[in-house]
Amino acid sequence: MRLPKIQNLSHSLNDMVAFGGHVVHDDDVDWYESRGIAFLHRGEDAILIPTKSYLSSTLPSIDLKELVRKTAIRDPRYRLYLDLLLCRVVVAIGAGNRWERLQELLEKKLHPLAPRLLGLARWMSYRTGKPILELSEHDWDRVEEEVQGDDRKAFAEWNEILWGSGRNAAELFPLLEELYVPLVAQPVHFRATDGACLLAQMVSAARQGDGIQISQEESQRIEEWQIQGAPIDFDREARIGWLTLATELSSEDQFDLDGAPSRPSPLTIAKVASSSDLLVPGEQTDYVQTESNGPARVTATFLSVLPDKQIWPEKPLSNVPCWSALPASEEFRKVSVSRAKSPEVDSAFEFVAEHPVHGLLLQVFLAETLDREMGEESIILAPPLDRKVECIEGETEFLYRPSQLEGLASDDTAAGFLSLGEFDDIMTHLGNAAGLLPVPLPFPAPCPGVWSSALRLFISLELVVGQQDRWTLRGAVMDRLYGGALMRDIIRGRKEFREDLHHHLSALWHEKNPGRVLGREVAV
Repeated sequence: MRLPKIQNLSHSLNDMVAFGGHVVHDDDVDWYESRGIAFLHRGEDAILIPTKSYLSSTLPSIDLKELVRKTAIRDPRYRLYLDLLLCRVVVAIGAGNRWERLQELLEKKLHPLAPRLLGLARWMSYRTGKPILELSEHDWDRVEEEVQGDDRKAFAEWNEILWGSGRNAAELFPLLEELYVPLVAQPVHFRATDGACLLAQMVSAARQGDGIQISQEESQRIEEWQIQGAPIDFDREARIGWLTLATELSSEDQFDLDGAPSRPSPLTIAKVASSSDLLVPGEQTDYVQTESNGPARVTATFLSVLPDKQIWPEKPLSNVPCWSALPASEEFRKVSVSRAKSPEVDSAFEFVAEHPVHGLLLQVFLAETLDREMGEESIILAPPLDRKVECIEGETEFLYRPSQLEGLASDDTAAGFLSLGEFDDIMTHLGNAAGLLPVPLPFPAPCPGVWSSALRLFISLELVVGQQDRWTLRGAVMDRLYGGALMRDIIRGRKEFREDLHHHLSALWHEKNPGRVLGREVAV
């Protein structure tokens, strides 16, 4: 299985974390699936959709390059190759009697990798039949070439782009020390094949801080897993094997996890190895809903706009999955024009209403506006008094009171309102209640969360405007929604959904205001 070109990898990952999928035009699909990064959905387009475990382990990242680094080291053979480079230099430092330098490295910067490097030193000695300090440059070169196989050119390309220029292990060492070692908690990933039960038993034992007893017959299997990149250390005298890095194994099959008894390893299990996991592929993709007579839908909080963007896309995004498609901003400019002369506006609202993030946000604003128009004001999305903050949307307070509170005068507009929390926190709670998989913004952005970033996009589009004490839907938007199919589908058709929102908000209100006693009043 060949490694993808690094440029293709960057483009695919950028799409997956922003839009929830990448329309496939290359033949690298098997690599993404075998590394637990994504699965292929075949519909009108072939789309790579990221897995839950991949999203949770890699996001957020500092930037796209760090995301690509985190992804690349999920590949076991490439990870083995990098660790061998580090091990080679560490062994050379020891062979040169530079003990203080060696101690400093293993106790500080390389400390998370120390068990892995010790295991590799043991492995190299076994494969070459030599004491570790007697290994020649030729011995190291031969094993590294065996690990790279036919991907030697791809490994060199990855090194150049991800870590910087370097012709040998000594030149790459300081770059890996600074850029790779901080990412050591990233797991390597395997898709179950014949003999995977042994690895599954080791994963299960590692989660308890143990290794497993290895039979004579299983020794050969251990060696096969090691050359494939599995981070296994093996004490051949005690016949105990254990993991030295976090390892994911995905399989639809049930494994006999009692087949090999757990044993305390001769060395303490590394903390990163204890986060190893067994994954069921179907559970990693259950946020994708496929309807019998329609396209797939993703119930996850992908913003569908790269987070450094602070305005709604001016043009339609090309090559994105159907669930991430956002209408161009120009399609909303005729919101005040008669429906007969601007049918594209209705289509744009229908797209927004179906989007997991922007559709939920629209319904929250509809709940605020409709209740206020009915004389039962329940929601106030109040921006901070200090308008000079970096993200005014992120510091917006979510104020709420249940409708028809007993004992309130009809003209008492302030009584009963409580601040439930900041906008991102409460919207995340509502998203979870609606069955959305929370996905953080992949990279740093002006606003801290998906929901405050989405609110900023709504404001940039002038769907939402500020009115004295609150954010609310623009009047022309409400006028447009009151009529035709939009009235039927977006307002009346989602009434039960808004009732569920009120139910969850009311529960939060009662948590802060037990016994239905009016709490702190908030002036509006």
